[in-house]
Amino acid sequence: MRSKPDYCYTSGCPLAVLCGGTFKKDGKLQTCNHHFGFHPEDGHCTVVDDEGKLCECPGFQSKGKGFVLGVGNPEKASLAVVLEAPGAEEISFSLDGPGAPGIIPVDELERRKGDFPELGESRFIRVGAPVVGKSGSLLNQWIFPKVGVRREEVFIDNTLRCLPPKNKQGQPYPTGAERSQAEHCCRHWDRVQRFDTRMVEVSLHPAGILREVTPLPLLIRDFEKAVSAIRQGYKTLVLLGGKAAETFLGYAENVTRWRGHYEVLTEGVGGWYDRVVARVEGKLKKGKKQKKVGKAEAINRAVDGMEDILETPSMKLPKVRRKRKSVKQ
Repeated sequence: MRSKPDYCYTSGCPLAVLCGGTFKKDGKLQTCNHHFGFHPEDGHCTVVDDEGKLCECPGFQSKGKGFVLGVGNPEKASLAVVLEAPGAEEISFSLDGPGAPGIIPVDELERRKGDFPELGESRFIRVGAPVVGKSGSLLNQWIFPKVGVRREEVFIDNTLRCLPPKNKQGQPYPTGAERSQAEHCCRHWDRVQRFDTRMVEVSLHPAGILREVTPLPLLIRDFEKAVSAIRQGYKTLVLLGGKAAETFLGYAENVTRWRGHYEVLTEGVGGWYDRVVARVEGKLKKGKKQKKVGKAEAINRAVDGMEDILETPSMKLPKVRRKRKSVKQ
């Protein structure tokens, strides 16, 4: 992997991981376009070596680029974030590169080796990290500091592991049977089931904020809600984007409509994750219609779960002060 010039980092640029930093070469000012070259010579995400394959997803064995595992310790983190699919910057990010300190936990490489011994010393252990591109800059620079969270204390992952080609709608996410296959195969590499969450919240994808900054306060407010639950002793998983929400909850793909909605897990993360796997497996069965969760049922889940939490002694109830309306005479 090519490295950026030291100037990109020594200049203190907050976007050094992804931006086209300028540097001088032979007396001329040039721009570094490092993040646009993502291992085209290494082939697709499915090939580990000449003898084996990393992914058995038939839809992307010859299409998907790169491979990205989650980052962080799901067992110690109090906040987890799951997005949709990695971008070009994410699949080319090196865990031992100059841009990793301060973004990637120092023990992440060893953690990956222990969690995924089948990958051995392949490049997929050393390369690939979620939320290090443009969307990552939004979370790292605007969201996490605003709510008092350090990135290295958050477990971050994606719904898909590779960078898929754009679909007919121009979005970098598969549709139809390919989507079902990809979401099913990528569950093999999940670590989110080890994150002992009690609350799952839906919010906007940061890529949408980059296109239109107006909803940024809403995204901040959702993370503030998650941090508030964490301070009361309940780990929170935030699903960013409709694709992640639909995969892990079975509804809420229209994230504009469902933003801010939460579901409290009464059966614990184990039973909840089993439902996730069963649902994505069910999508692969042809001719079997999946039961869609309506908004009324989803709200009932949230209410039932919140009643369960309110009965827990460690839960501090918020004080609500109601203002009396003055009556004009």
